Amino acid sequence: WAWAVCEIGNLDNFIYGKNPRFNIENNIRIEGVGDFKALIEVDKSIIKNINIMGDYFLNEEIDVSLLERLKGVAYNVESIRKVVDEVNICDIILNMDNEQFIKLIIN
Repeated sequence: WAWAVCEIGNLDNFIYGKNPRFNIENNIRIEGVGDFKALIEVDKSIIKNINIMGDYFLNEEIDVSLLERLKGVAYNVESIRKVVDEVNICDIILNMDNEQFIKLIIN
């Protein structure tokens, strides 16, 4: 294990490096879909960074397909719905619909 830490370097950066500094954390379980944790960094009501973690199945890459699109969007239901309605969430996250995803983000 010590060898792995030496190879990786900064262990905290390895473990937490992709997670945004967040000020909103939403946890939700959706039956038939999975367990989710949304970490969202919001500054002046604008989404600066977002990460979705949990136990669920992806049909395609979530970062490019969805999360990048949410950066810079106002943190309110209407603005998030406009972005989410441009995609079919079920094509990205197995068995999840668009309304369930919005509920995950704005819990």
